[in-house]
Amino acid sequence: MSFGGSVSAMISSLKNNKLPKRKFRNGADEFSHLSSKKLEYRNSLSSEEFQIFQQQLKKEKHRKDVAVVVSGIAVILLSTLLVIYFYH
Repeated sequence: MSFGGSVSAMISSLKNNKLPKRKFRNGADEFSHLSSKKLEYRNSLSSEEFQIFQQQLKKEKHRKDVAVVVSGIAVILLSTLLVIYFYH
């Protein structure tokens, strides 16, 4: 009762379906030939406008976090009320 034939068939199948090796190890090197110029950051906001923008982002994140917490608590309360209602 040997299983050598099936194992060797699987190994040869893996070897035949092996993907070719990449030329570069680092992902950034693979695409360096596509663009020769460096990226430039163009800041169109003044420092005050940037601070206002950051505050707006923080407020939006806080609102989303509160909504997630409130909906989570609502789901837990609703499920406990349903369990209590149907099983008692």
